[in-house]
Amino acid sequence: MVSKEVRKTRYRTELVEHLSYYRAEYEYDECIFAYTTKSKPYGSTLKIKMNVSPK
Repeated sequence: MVSKEVRKTRYRTELVEHLSYYRAEYEYDECIFAYTTKSKPYGSTLKIKMNVSPK
């Protein structure tokens, strides 16, 4: 059995940033709605599906 003494220790600190979700806001009939998704939207437009009922 061989013994080896360790005389130096290295530490490394790393900062990692990431988004938890993407949030898009849109307006319909003077009301503001929000949509969140974990995947990144492509482009500057976002397709949404709405069901609208008469008031």
